[in-house]
Amino acid sequence: MGPKRTRAYHKAAGMYKTWFGFHEPYQVIALRLKINLRDELPKIFNGTVSVQVPTCLLHRLEKQGDKKLGELIAARRFEKWYCPHQIGRTETNCIIDCIGTHNKNRLAVAAQDANLRKRLRRVPSVPLLHINSYSILILEPMSEATTAAIKAKARTVGHAHAAELKLLDALLPEVKAKREGAADLVLSGEPEATQNADEQNQEEESPSEPEPEPSVQPTKRPAEGADEVTNEPADKRESKRVRRTKKSKVPAEETAT
Repeated sequence: MGPKRTRAYHKAAGMYKTWFGFHEPYQVIALRLKINLRDELPKIFNGTVSVQVPTCLLHRLEKQGDKKLGELIAARRFEKWYCPHQIGRTETNCIIDCIGTHNKNRLAVAAQDANLRKRLRRVPSVPLLHINSYSILILEPMSEATTAAIKAKARTVGHAHAAELKLLDALLPEVKAKREGAADLVLSGEPEATQNADEQNQEEESPSEPEPEPSVQPTKRPAEGADEVTNEPADKRESKRVRRTKKSKVPAEETAT
């Protein structure tokens, strides 16, 4: 069994364990599978497994005598699953009775009967196994009924149970009234009111004054051609420069004297 298939099987086993309460040792009802189940099943479920054979199957094999002696000896190596009905029913009807409508015993079924597996796919939380054409024991993907049951359970996670809601209704009548009012709004399609009518009327009577806008002083832009630092015109800067050069120059006659 490759690593990819192993991860898929372990993930499926974890889903059955999380959402439907499966636990070790996993109980697997086996019907006439010519394979070493004790070695293969722990690899699939990633835990200890208890292989069981229904008493109806043992009774039928004992009736057939020497013809099914080998199968009878192989079946007696596993534990017995005591059927809740009278012994002597067919294997298909026996397994369907053991599983019921909700698989309350948390049983997995390993069988080659395609008819039986098709009927069991309608029941949620039933892991199904069979041997494929390559003589490999495989775990079937989750059925549509199982997937739908997981989605329904996921939607109710975090919600109060019916008993808790009944106790809350008895202790706090206003909680019941609020819940019923919300349910009426949802059914009628009206949006929930965010404020009470009194608060809305109070807001209409005394509207809040608008806040004054902060005053923004306009910034003076420098004149065209002016220096960005001194904010002076260009012609004024030129005249200053000429005066500075005239003062710095001294006539040669004055220096000589």
